[in-house]
Amino acid sequence: MLNPDCVHDVMLAVEEKPFGQAYDLSELCAIVTGYRRAEIAHCCLKLWEYGFLIADKTNRRRGRDAGIVKVREITYTGFMLCRRIKEK
Repeated sequence: MLNPDCVHDVMLAVEEKPFGQAYDLSELCAIVTGYRRAEIAHCCLKLWEYGFLIADKTNRRRGRDAGIVKVREITYTGFMLCRRIKEK
């Protein structure tokens, strides 16, 4: 289950990053604190699957299942989600 606070923090961090800059998972975890790495990774994967993030995904990584390795941008739909988040 996705943690709504983690979704909030990840989306706002990605929205606020400089254009053209990408975050690998370690960089994103250093910015979005207070959550386990696995929780942020799961959140990014689901946000990518739902079409909110543009990200690089791997099918297998060091014996693990599929996951996001780099977050590049938010989509227009992701941008609209950020607007709704900020209104609350």
